[in-house]
Amino acid sequence: MAELVAIEQLSIRTVFPTLLSMSGGLGQHTSVILMTPVNIDGCCKLELTTFARAHTQTSPWGVPIPAQCPQCGSTKSWGERVAVTVSDENRDAHASAQGSVCQYIYTCKYTNCGSTQKLPCYKFSVTKPPGSIINNARTKNCAWFKSPSTHFVSQSLPDSTQGKRKNETASPGTAKKARKQDSEDLPKGLKKAIRRYYLQFLTDTDDRRAEQEVLGDEPEEEPSGVSPEDRELAARPKDAGFYKKELNAWDVAQKLSKQEMDDYDKEQQQKKGVQHSIKYRTGHAREWFNNMTSAHQKEVEEARDKWNREGAPAEAQAM
Repeated sequence: MAELVAIEQLSIRTVFPTLLSMSGGLGQHTSVILMTPVNIDGCCKLELTTFARAHTQTSPWGVPIPAQCPQCGSTKSWGERVAVTVSDENRDAHASAQGSVCQYIYTCKYTNCGSTQKLPCYKFSVTKPPGSIINNARTKNCAWFKSPSTHFVSQSLPDSTQGKRKNETASPGTAKKARKQDSEDLPKGLKKAIRRYYLQFLTDTDDRRAEQEVLGDEPEEEPSGVSPEDRELAARPKDAGFYKKELNAWDVAQKLSKQEMDDYDKEQQQKKGVQHSIKYRTGHAREWFNNMTSAHQKEVEEARDKWNREGAPAEAQAM
């Protein structure tokens, strides 16, 4: 199905009913709105079509039936519905009579319904809205009900086209500046983390090599003037109890890269406007840990292996 739309350029509206027939469970949770651009009389518009789940008992034509009677409060209270039909050559897909069903009438089957209020049993009707049942997405009791499409004038497409033409005729410097203003660039660290995450899903050797070259070409953070050995020595805990269990990378990173985690936490809390809130600290530390550079990762792994191998410092063991 994806090949028909993405490769062979078949209209999504042509294959959409078939897609819905493969997603019967989706309608139990939500309706589906299909939005596609369309050119009508030279005007670019947005065509919206709503598909709702239609069930013979709970939502005929996509109209939900109340779960309980609003008069007596009983649940599962609706008796056998009564269909009102009308003679029509275009017969409704859910009709069981010779005519097309235009309305269903429901009556509460609880015998004492309305007795307290001295009213007859509660009764209501559901009238068929404009639209039709999609037959190729229909099962025994369920189907998808397609409402008539609505068209809205699209303002964004002509504006973007006009802006593109301006950029094409303008000087390279002006066009570059306009593109920079139109889109907000992602932070460099976030872009690198996204690239590193999706690298694992690439199967083509050339694509993987190209991505690895891009990630490798990006300069690492500038050294702080302190050697990794000095950083490890200063960060190494003196408490012997810290080494009772085997340490993992997260345990070591919290000690070895505490300053980097604190700086990242302050930066993120300033963006959120929740400065000095301790409840965000662990989450931000985890974000930094999951996206740390290859240099930091190597440093943490080496310190982890060393600390697990040697245990607590000699002065801590002597105490």
